[in-house]
Amino acid sequence: MFCLPAWSPHFGMLFLFLSLLPLTLPSFQYGLKQGYPAFFSAIIMITVLLGTGNSLFFAIALALPALHFLRKCHLWRGEVENPHLYPVLAIMVELTCMMACFLSIAAIVTGHYETLELKSLMSNMLHEQLAQDPVFSQSPEKVRLLELIDKWNFLFIVIISWLWLALFYAMMVLSNHLLALQGKALRASLQLVPEGISLWLPVLFTLCAALSLWGTGNDGYMGETLTIVFLFPYLLCGCAVLNIRSRHWKNRTLWLGGLYVLMLLFLPWSILLMIGIGMYCYITQMG
Repeated sequence: MFCLPAWSPHFGMLFLFLSLLPLTLPSFQYGLKQGYPAFFSAIIMITVLLGTGNSLFFAIALALPALHFLRKCHLWRGEVENPHLYPVLAIMVELTCMMACFLSIAAIVTGHYETLELKSLMSNMLHEQLAQDPVFSQSPEKVRLLELIDKWNFLFIVIISWLWLALFYAMMVLSNHLLALQGKALRASLQLVPEGISLWLPVLFTLCAALSLWGTGNDGYMGETLTIVFLFPYLLCGCAVLNIRSRHWKNRTLWLGGLYVLMLLFLPWSILLMIGIGMYCYITQMG
């Protein structure tokens, strides 16, 4: 599945994450030790079929985060009869920080080897991609759209980062759910609950926000990008609050499905609302 989008980009990002499904099943059923051979075999196979570059990408972007998730989701404390499992939201916070580290390293390396600033490089890349679209080339709003891209192109990196985190979590939930339906999963559910956001997440968010305001060049650009990337755990926290509040609703699945469809229709305001709910929940828990 990982090889398909590497051979042809038409398969898209979803196939990258579908490759995690068969690799994570042994770990969710038997524990992490049973999952190591599957991931190592996948890396060797990708190296043979696609080369070292693609296998390195798979290891960094998918294998390492998946192994981290699998290790943390089986941690617990307290009594054996009533254990307190490691919060899934805390794992997603850690993965968000891993994504921020990856973006920062990529920015440092790119800035070292390129003469243009990151913002200009991203604008040039998006301009080249859009120039190949005949619909965009004939659009009367072409000049205005290009100006918006030049100003807000950091949102493209944010969207890709959020999609990576969302699809990664979805694949973990799907893999565990398939086993849970048969009673074979070590952890019954990977449902989010509004707990697990540690103090250093708002600290990192504040530092990046300050960097976006007073930083210049690549520093300011990455500050803007990471500030919004660090909002993703609060979005998940807001969704977790909504899921918990709706537990006693009649026809809960239907109502929740309708609410999430409305969220898609009213983007980006619905996302801002859920982020606000997540932040409010975190502040009240701190209090």
